Amino acid sequence: MKSRNVFISYLKERKIYFLEDFTEGIPRITMSFEGFLNSPSKRIEACIYFYEDSTLEIRVYYAEPGPQIVRKSENLSEIYRLINYVNARVVTRNMDGAGNTLYRPSYLLQPRIYITEDGCYDITATIVMEEDFFELAPLEIEDFVTIGVPSLLEELAPYFFGVLLGSMTSELAIQYINKNLLR
Repeated sequence: MKSRNVFISYLKERKIYFLEDFTEGIPRITMSFEGFLNSPSKRIEACIYFYEDSTLEIRVYYAEPGPQIVRKSENLSEIYRLINYVNARVVTRNMDGAGNTLYRPSYLLQPRIYITEDGCYDITATIVMEEDFFELAPLEIEDFVTIGVPSLLEELAPYFFGVLLGSMTSELAIQYINKNLLR
């Protein structure tokens, strides 16, 4: 897949830590991003799966102990309500981080946030697209995966984990999101 090689070049150029492997025979790139102070481990991870039918599946998620917090939480109905609200109201804008000199800000992609059903309990932001779409705007999509979505999860971390740990209700988290994120 051409997109896989393009993405690997992007990661190498920017010195972003990544591993290549296969899961159930599907090529995968796994990345790790450090310095996210609101996230439980101060780290956010991402995987890109490259399917044979030219589909790309991108998952960005909180690293451990994030999933352990979800697994042990007694506030799952509250977090599901909050995630539902976020999916309905929070829109992520992609920007180049260079004062809009590389490309204009856009709403090119929107992730779907959910808790995985595979027993891992990851709070994940997922994007699925055709490889042809990636080829139309590779830099914008690469930036979105490595900067935009991790930044979104970082902004949401105090609210997600506050609700999961019982230090705030979903209603209070929604009020804070309205005040702090939906400017």
